[in-house]
Amino acid sequence: MAPFDPYTHVIKPMLAESRQTPFDSKDHIFELKWDGTRALAVVRDGLRFQNRRLSYVESRYPDLAVHTRKPAILDGEIVVMNGPLPSFEKLQQREQASGKIKIDHLAKTLPATYIVFDVLYVGDESVMGLSQMERKAILPDLVEVDDKVVLSDYIEGRGIDYYNAVIARGLEGIIAKHKETRYHVGKRSKDWVKIKKKTTLDCIICGITAGEGERTDTFGSLILGAYFEGALFHVGRVGTGFSEKLRRTLFLRLVALRQEECPFPEVPEIDAHVGSSSRRTSSSSRRTVTCARRRSPACATTSGPRSASSRSREFSTPLCAADAIGAAAGNPHGETRVDGRRDLCEGSESGASVLHQEDRPEGAIVDAQVGLSGPGRDEGRRGRGPHPMAAGPGVGEGNV
Repeated sequence: MAPFDPYTHVIKPMLAESRQTPFDSKDHIFELKWDGTRALAVVRDGLRFQNRRLSYVESRYPDLAVHTRKPAILDGEIVVMNGPLPSFEKLQQREQASGKIKIDHLAKTLPATYIVFDVLYVGDESVMGLSQMERKAILPDLVEVDDKVVLSDYIEGRGIDYYNAVIARGLEGIIAKHKETRYHVGKRSKDWVKIKKKTTLDCIICGITAGEGERTDTFGSLILGAYFEGALFHVGRVGTGFSEKLRRTLFLRLVALRQEECPFPEVPEIDAHVGSSSRRTSSSSRRTVTCARRRSPACATTSGPRSASSRSREFSTPLCAADAIGAAAGNPHGETRVDGRRDLCEGSESGASVLHQEDRPEGAIVDAQVGLSGPGRDEGRRGRGPHPMAAGPGVGEGNV
């Protein structure tokens, strides 16, 4: 029997569990969560990209060429940048493109970048049994980095500061990885934890739409409103996340509160027939709300006075890591004790790319800015190799 050749087989990547709150831990490293598409890079006698669905997608990215000093199987993410930030929308254009002319055009107008954050095989040897930090240490000498292939950088210990800095710059979130974890093929492991920004809004249930299909005897969706400066505004609808029991219970209570007067100052455009409404509140993620398109002939109201209040919550603070670090050191201005220069906390408005080094000031804390690259092999930026471009921040003990 021929020996197993991993370069000719699909491999299910290791996956992360989810968590809502960031944390500090000396046992973890923290990396940027890129808004891209997961891809294993199989580098031997050419290049193949395998996505999470176990399909090969290198034909969609003719602009990417990954080179290693030995044959290797890498784990990483393909991203498409929109100015200084990754853009999932632009990535989808690359993912959905078909036909050589279209693909070649997008490769020039929407170039991709491959972010390498792990390694599974070097030559014929599996390194998945090594610890996370041992695998990280392999990457700088293995991967030939350039302006389209970079190594994912990380910080150690300070996950809360890092998360706040990431969110302040409009990025998606972070990944926490235990330093001693092995690479678990195809498993969702608690040793990798993704922590994403979650924005919520407390809403008023102002009405329901008529159900269709299996929901003809209850309702289709809830019409939601929220108070702003004393006025109730229509914010959209939500029709998912209900069990059958909850949907029927809600329907009975809402029908009992039906009124004919519309609760909104102006009748909103609803693309479905409107039923009844209630004054009960519900917390709904902004991402689940969809905007209506066509004006409805009727709108039902809540019973009783409109005295309910709403508030929006963000699972983050507009604080960059340097301010948090400076305040903790007794310095409210976010200055580093290394050189006294102030960190830039304007976020992505500065136009500084999360991948490239152009137009960025120097300094230890500035190197800690999310996604800004610094000089190679310094204390604050570990394991990136000699190339000056890297992905994500690095903050070493000597930087604070």
